[in-house]
Amino acid sequence: MSELHMVKRGLVSTLRDSVEKNIERYVAGDFSDILTSEYVIGVKDTYVDLSQLQNLDPRSGGENDVANAKIVYGAIKGLSRYSARDERLWVWFTHGPCLDYARNRWIKKKNTEDKIKEIKTHFFASGERGFERNNAIACLWWWAEIASQYTDESLDKVLEVFLYQTDVRASIIERPSSSLPAFKSVMRVLIEKYDSDPTRSFFKRSKNKGFIRKWLMEINRYAGVRMYEAFSETENTELFRKLAEVASKSDTESAMELEG
Repeated sequence: MSELHMVKRGLVSTLRDSVEKNIERYVAGDFSDILTSEYVIGVKDTYVDLSQLQNLDPRSGGENDVANAKIVYGAIKGLSRYSARDERLWVWFTHGPCLDYARNRWIKKKNTEDKIKEIKTHFFASGERGFERNNAIACLWWWAEIASQYTDESLDKVLEVFLYQTDVRASIIERPSSSLPAFKSVMRVLIEKYDSDPTRSFFKRSKNKGFIRKWLMEINRYAGVRMYEAFSETENTELFRKLAEVASKSDTESAMELEG
């Protein structure tokens, strides 16, 4: 285990403003001459097994996302949610020990204009969802951290379902359903749907964006009048099961049931 590091705040701004200038570093070089003790500081009581990070697979896809999330989550020890929202930490990863993974995952086969865009998106962590969605390494840690809240199944299983489709994780992360009481019930119903139908029809996209999108929209619509934190997990799960059945029917049938 090595001490976890983060870059100093000024370096984040410098790197972000110099992406075009450093494009060759991102494509085939490194930042070893910059990530020195002058610009990098340790994170107290937080450690990382750098050897595990060598196993990250840059190929896209649900199975690789699951494996990569487990690798990052398992490699980092002692990281708090508070520290995990510090951009300086993840900039150290994407410009240091995980540079090869980040470049091969996001910029390897892009033209120069697209490379610059992807670097600014995936090598940094700007904005409210820059951590859970965009940064090449932060998102992996956060997916596993969110999935770990549901403890009735193995982390492997929860990640398999949670990361099955990009729409699923994005919708859950960005909506009130990511609050802990609601999330546990959401995951319980999702796993039930996932295991009960080998065709995964509930998860499939369609012209109306699929049943799961309709379902999550209904959950969040109910959140406007129902504080899920005030109800038991059993009560929330029963409601979400009903909403899942409604979402799986035609729009006309759904409207009639909800009105009833």
